[in-house]
Amino acid sequence: AANSIKCAWTTSSRVTGYEVRFMVDDTVYQTYTIGNYKTGVKTFTGLPAGKTYTIQVRTYKKVSGVGSFYSAWSSAKYVAL
Repeated sequence: AANSIKCAWTTSSRVTGYEVRFMVDDTVYQTYTIGNYKTGVKTFTGLPAGKTYTIQVRTYKKVSGVGSFYSAWSSAKYVAL
């Protein structure tokens, strides 16, 4: 059976959105961009069991005419399935 992990964080109206970094066995598997500051959750589905997953979140803010600025990655959360 496939497993899922729900990742949630505190939102902020001062940012443009969030990036969620999803790692499998300390290798970056995928980075998701969430372009809505009101969205504070991301669910990963269809994950095989028997592995340890690492999730980190950071914020970003787009500044017109300048570009995007990113925060540092959050401390890692480890989830073993």
